Amino acid sequence: RSRHPCASWLHEAAQPGDEIAVRVGGTFTYDDGDPGPVLLVAGGIGITPLLSMFLHHTATRPDVPLCLIYSAREPEDFAFRATLEARAQNIHALKLVVTSREPRVDHRLLRAELESLRLASVHLRQRARSSDGKASLMPRYRHSSTTPLAYVCGPASMSEDVCAALIDEGLNADRVRLERWW
Repeated sequence: RSRHPCASWLHEAAQPGDEIAVRVGGTFTYDDGDPGPVLLVAGGIGITPLLSMFLHHTATRPDVPLCLIYSAREPEDFAFRATLEARAQNIHALKLVVTSREPRVDHRLLRAELESLRLASVHLRQRARSSDGKASLMPRYRHSSTTPLAYVCGPASMSEDVCAALIDEGLNADRVRLERWW
């Protein structure tokens, strides 16, 4: 199904026993030190690197708002769906949006989820203040940002479209991280 040369070769030509070389590296990494909310946008198998970010975030920062928008062409194309839905049931600050209406992510959906993350972050900052209005000693929220940090991974056209839409919605380009695996 993939038009990516490496993925096509692995699925169509590779045989058991073939030796392959794998290079590990890259700059598409989760930023544990960023205090703001997180937006993950996955298209198809682009969920793969975002899954580890999602699981790490929900295990280490469950009170920091996170929204995962996961889009695929067909419902059967969703990888790891059961894992994602199971984790989403137990985390209050987490929102999972799964859509298969079309291959592209709807810009109105992005706008709504960005605003939702901003509002959730503002609410957490207000909750972290003591009754006299002074900042509490809750270090997780004391220096909190309301600007989401977005991670995008999926097919080239979808990823580039989502990044442009996020920037159009007011995110600075340095708050949008794109994995170019294609």
